Parts: sequence; structure tokens; C-alpha cells
Amino acid sequence: MAEVDIQEQGLTGAPSPNLSPSPAPCPAPRLVLAEIPASALTPTVTKIEASDNQIQEVKADIAAAANLEELLLYKNKIKTVDPAIGQLKKLKVLNLFNQGVLAKLPWAELGGLGELEELNLAANKIMMIPDAAFAGLSSLKILRSVGVRDEGGAPTPTLTPSVPSSASTTTGSSDSARLCLSPA
Repeated sequence: MAEVDIQEQGLTGAPSPNLSPSPAPCPAPRLVLAEIPASALTPTVTKIEASDNQIQEVKADIAAAANLEELLLYKNKIKTVDPAIGQLKKLKVLNLFNQGVLAKLPWAELGGLGELEELNLAANKIMMIPDAAFAGLSSLKILRSVGVRDEGGAPTPTLTPSVPSSASTTTGSSDSARLCLSPA
């Protein structure tokens, strides 16, 4: 398993294939990402942390990260999410909190993510979540959607887990490698 923490890596696009396994955090000057680097979108990556950047869309190439379990993109400028996100069948955590401009999502595709346990859509311009969007979300434990309404106009409830979320706990698993993206 691999984890890509590009929040502090200072990339503005896809670097040359310069990924190096490292157990420690990658020190790098803070630059701002405009997109998720293509080099981070591989089947070996299980977590992408690219929060607090200027990413404007989740493109179709996200599907290349077939084993992705956590996609943390809070505090970006995401306007669109490609339906290809529905191909991330192992995705457990999707955090799109505080985009400010995100108004709609590919609900049918998101509804097919049966492993999804945590979905954070709060602080966005999403006005409504269709009831059908939850049909296939059998593992969902946490839904944060403050200000979002259901099809009937009622506020969507915020679900809380009976056990702590994997996103809020950190484990020092020795079988996962941390991939550091560094500018060429």
C-alpha cells in the first residue's frame, strides 16, 4: 500500500516520475497545487491528501487510482467531480469539505461506492442530495452535509459513527509505504 501526501509537497502539476518511498514526512516548501498530479494516480496509492490547495476539478484520470481508500480534498476550489470517481470501488473516505464553489456531484456514481464509510460535503453550494444517491452506500457511517437538503427540502441529517472513523485515527502500519512527491 502507498500513501501520497501532496498537501505540503509544493507541486503545481505532475512531476517527472520521482516517487521515492520514505517512512517519514517529506519536507518541502509550500506551493499550491492546481491539480492532482497524474503521478499520484496509480493502483499502488491508497490515500491522497491534497487539501488546502487550488484544485478545481477531480478529473477522469482519478480512476487510475483503483485501490484508493481515502481522498482528502478539503479546502480547494473544486467545481466539478468526474463520474469516473464511481470507479473507486475501495474508496472509504471522501472529504470535499469547504470547496466554496462545488454545487453538484455525479450522484449515481457516488451512490455506487459500497465501501464508502465517510462523506464530507459540508460548506459547499450543494443544495440537494437526491434520495437515490444513498441507495448503494451500505457502509456509510459518517455524512457531513451542513446546509444541504434532501429532495423533500428537509435538511440532510448528519450521521455519526458508533466507532471512530479510520480517517480520524492514525496507525503506524509497517506494511504501507509513504510516497513523497518532490519537484524535479
